[in-house]
Amino acid sequence: MPFTAFMEKHKHEICIIFAGYSAPLERLLSLDPGFRRHFSRIEFEDFNAEELTEVFMMAADKKGYQVSPDLRPSLLTLFDWMVANKGEQFGNAGTAGQLLELAIGRLARRMQQLRAQGSQPTLAQRNTLLLSDIPPRNECDYLLGGD
Repeated sequence: MPFTAFMEKHKHEICIIFAGYSAPLERLLSLDPGFRRHFSRIEFEDFNAEELTEVFMMAADKKGYQVSPDLRPSLLTLFDWMVANKGEQFGNAGTAGQLLELAIGRLARRMQQLRAQGSQPTLAQRNTLLLSDIPPRNECDYLLGGD
């Protein structure tokens, strides 16, 4: 049974949700002229730089990390650049999460360097993200979601 016939026959029994990026969904809906009349469309706007910064801050807090006060303005600037240069596959909140993971990795390397120098980092040092833990733009290109 074709998909549209199945949907019509079971329209009071099922709920079908297609979720994804606009262009691929548009291609999917164009495959069968009957698809469009069966679906309502809800489109969510991408996050802006302020929202991405907030996602980063909340995710860091949830993972038990503190964020130094000077980090927020730099994050906002970096996310402004990302939003302005994002590609079709930009990950929104996922990108903020990836950036956090990069920062945590850089923090870990910073702690290794302190230990190698004979220091024993405090709990606050081990759990605080600094400006130096945020990668520069040229290391974030792949997060833009372009080709």
